[in-house]
Order: sequence, then C-alpha cells, then structure tokens
Amino acid sequence: MYGLLITFSILASALFLEKQLKKEQKSLDTFWGLVFWTVLTGVIGARLYHVLDNFEVYKANPVMVFEVWRGGLGILGGILFGLAGAVAYLKYKKEPVVEWLDKIAVFIPFIQSASRWGNFFNNELYGKETTLPWGIYVSQENAKVHPLFLYESLLNATLFIFLLRLSTKNLKKGSITASYLIGYSIIRLFLEEFKLNPWHIAGLNVAQLISILIILGSIVFLTYELKHKSY
Repeated sequence: MYGLLITFSILASALFLEKQLKKEQKSLDTFWGLVFWTVLTGVIGARLYHVLDNFEVYKANPVMVFEVWRGGLGILGGILFGLAGAVAYLKYKKEPVVEWLDKIAVFIPFIQSASRWGNFFNNELYGKETTLPWGIYVSQENAKVHPLFLYESLLNATLFIFLLRLSTKNLKKGSITASYLIGYSIIRLFLEEFKLNPWHIAGLNVAQLISILIILGSIVFLTYELKHKSY
C-alpha cells in the first residue's frame, strides 16, 4: 500500500504539472526525464539512508539491502539524492536548474503527505507513548502512542498548500525550493522529538542534524539569490 500511494501521488502530481507546462510551452521530454531521474536517485538515496540507519540489521543480512519490496525508505536521503539527481540531469540538459526545481518542489510535500497513509495501512511509523486524546493503539502496544504518520501527513499537506499559493506570487527564483527545504526540515526537527529510537551518531540525532544543515544551506542560498541574478 505504501508503494502504491507513492506511485499514485507521484503520477498525479506529474500529470497535473504536465498540463501547466504545456500552457507554458515547456519541454515535456525534459520534464519527464527530470521526473525519472529525480525519482530514481531519490529512491536510491532513501534506501541508503534507511540501510545506514539500521546498519546492524543489514550487516547481518546483506541481501536484504536489495529487498526494497519489504519496505524501508528514509525521506531525508531521498530529498538529498533526489535533489542531486535533478540538478545533475538539468545541468546535463543545459536547462535552467532553479526554475525547474521550483516547479517540482511545490508537489513534493503533496507526495509525502499522501504516501504517509501507507504507513497507517502497514501499521508503522508510530511514536512514543502519549495520554493525548488523539493517541492511537497499535497491535503491538498496550498504551496509546503518537500517530507520527498522521502528524507528518497533516504538516506536509499544510506545506503543500503554502507552496501552491507561493507559486502564484512573483518571487525570486529559488524561493519555492528553499521554502520547501526549510519547511520540511522544520517539520522533521519537530517530529524527531516523538520518535522511538531515532538514529544517533556520537550522541547526535542524525535527522535533526541534517535538517539543521539543510535549513542553514537554504538560508544561505536564498540570501545569495536575493543579491544576485538567478541562474
């Protein structure tokens, strides 16, 4: 179900954006190539992040690294690798990098929001115990826990609406991409506080550290873009 929801949300976003690009007379070949390479490198990065997060499990069973149908994706790895793949492809095609990134960045939180319900159907992505009224019971727990999948789905839906409205404004190129990266990083910083056994290295929460670095990098990028012409 998780895979189906990811596939559906990506396809729905791509088809919606395709109509918009036709009106703008943009190259659809470039667009679908961008979708392919962004998704491919994003999945590779997401899988790599998950494997590193659970290294002891995969170290004991290396063949499981390739068994992606059994689940296991880390969104931060997907974002970083997907972004790198998109930039590399656009550079190769000699296309305006930031302009294209702004177009696809709007729909990434929609994809994230929709696909998180796959975690619900798979009975996964729950957090610490809670006494809050919206806490839920899961089969392997005796107490109510935070529904992290729901938190992230709602927060990403809110971010999607914000970016969709932002895309109608006459903003500096790169503003939407940076706003997405900052917005989702803030969401991740918040949600990590509710996670059970988050990935730590040298006592540091890896996801929170990466999120902070993404926020700082995005702020530096925005500052530069406001002072210079976009490329």
